[in-house]
Amino acid sequence: MQLAHVIVNNTIMILQPVGRLDINQARDFEVATNALLKGRKFNVIVDMSDVEYISSSYIRVLLSLKKYVYNDDGEFRACNPNAFCRKIIELVQLDKLVEIYPTVQDAIASLE
Repeated sequence: MQLAHVIVNNTIMILQPVGRLDINQARDFEVATNALLKGRKFNVIVDMSDVEYISSSYIRVLLSLKKYVYNDDGEFRACNPNAFCRKIIELVQLDKLVEIYPTVQDAIASLE
C-alpha cells in the first residue's frame, strides 16, 4: 500500500492512499496514518482518487481515523471515491457518518 500526504495551510492533512484497500492493506493504512498524526493536530481529508477498491476493513479504519481526528478537535472528510467505492460507501451508509466530497478542493473549502 502506498500512502502520500500533503499539508495545506498548516491545518489540513490530505492523505492519498493508492490501490486496493482490502483487509491486507487496511492495517498498513491505519498504522501509517497513526504515525503521521501522532502528536499533531490536523483536519484530515482522505483523497480516494487513486483507490481502486475498498473493503469493510478499510471502512472500519476510516471510522477509527475519524474518531481519532474528532477527539483532537479536528474535522474529517473523504473525497473523490470512484463509482465502485461510492457504491460500497452508500451500501454501508458510510456517507451518513463521514462527509464525502466530489473533489479535494470541495473538501478543503468545507474546512475554511
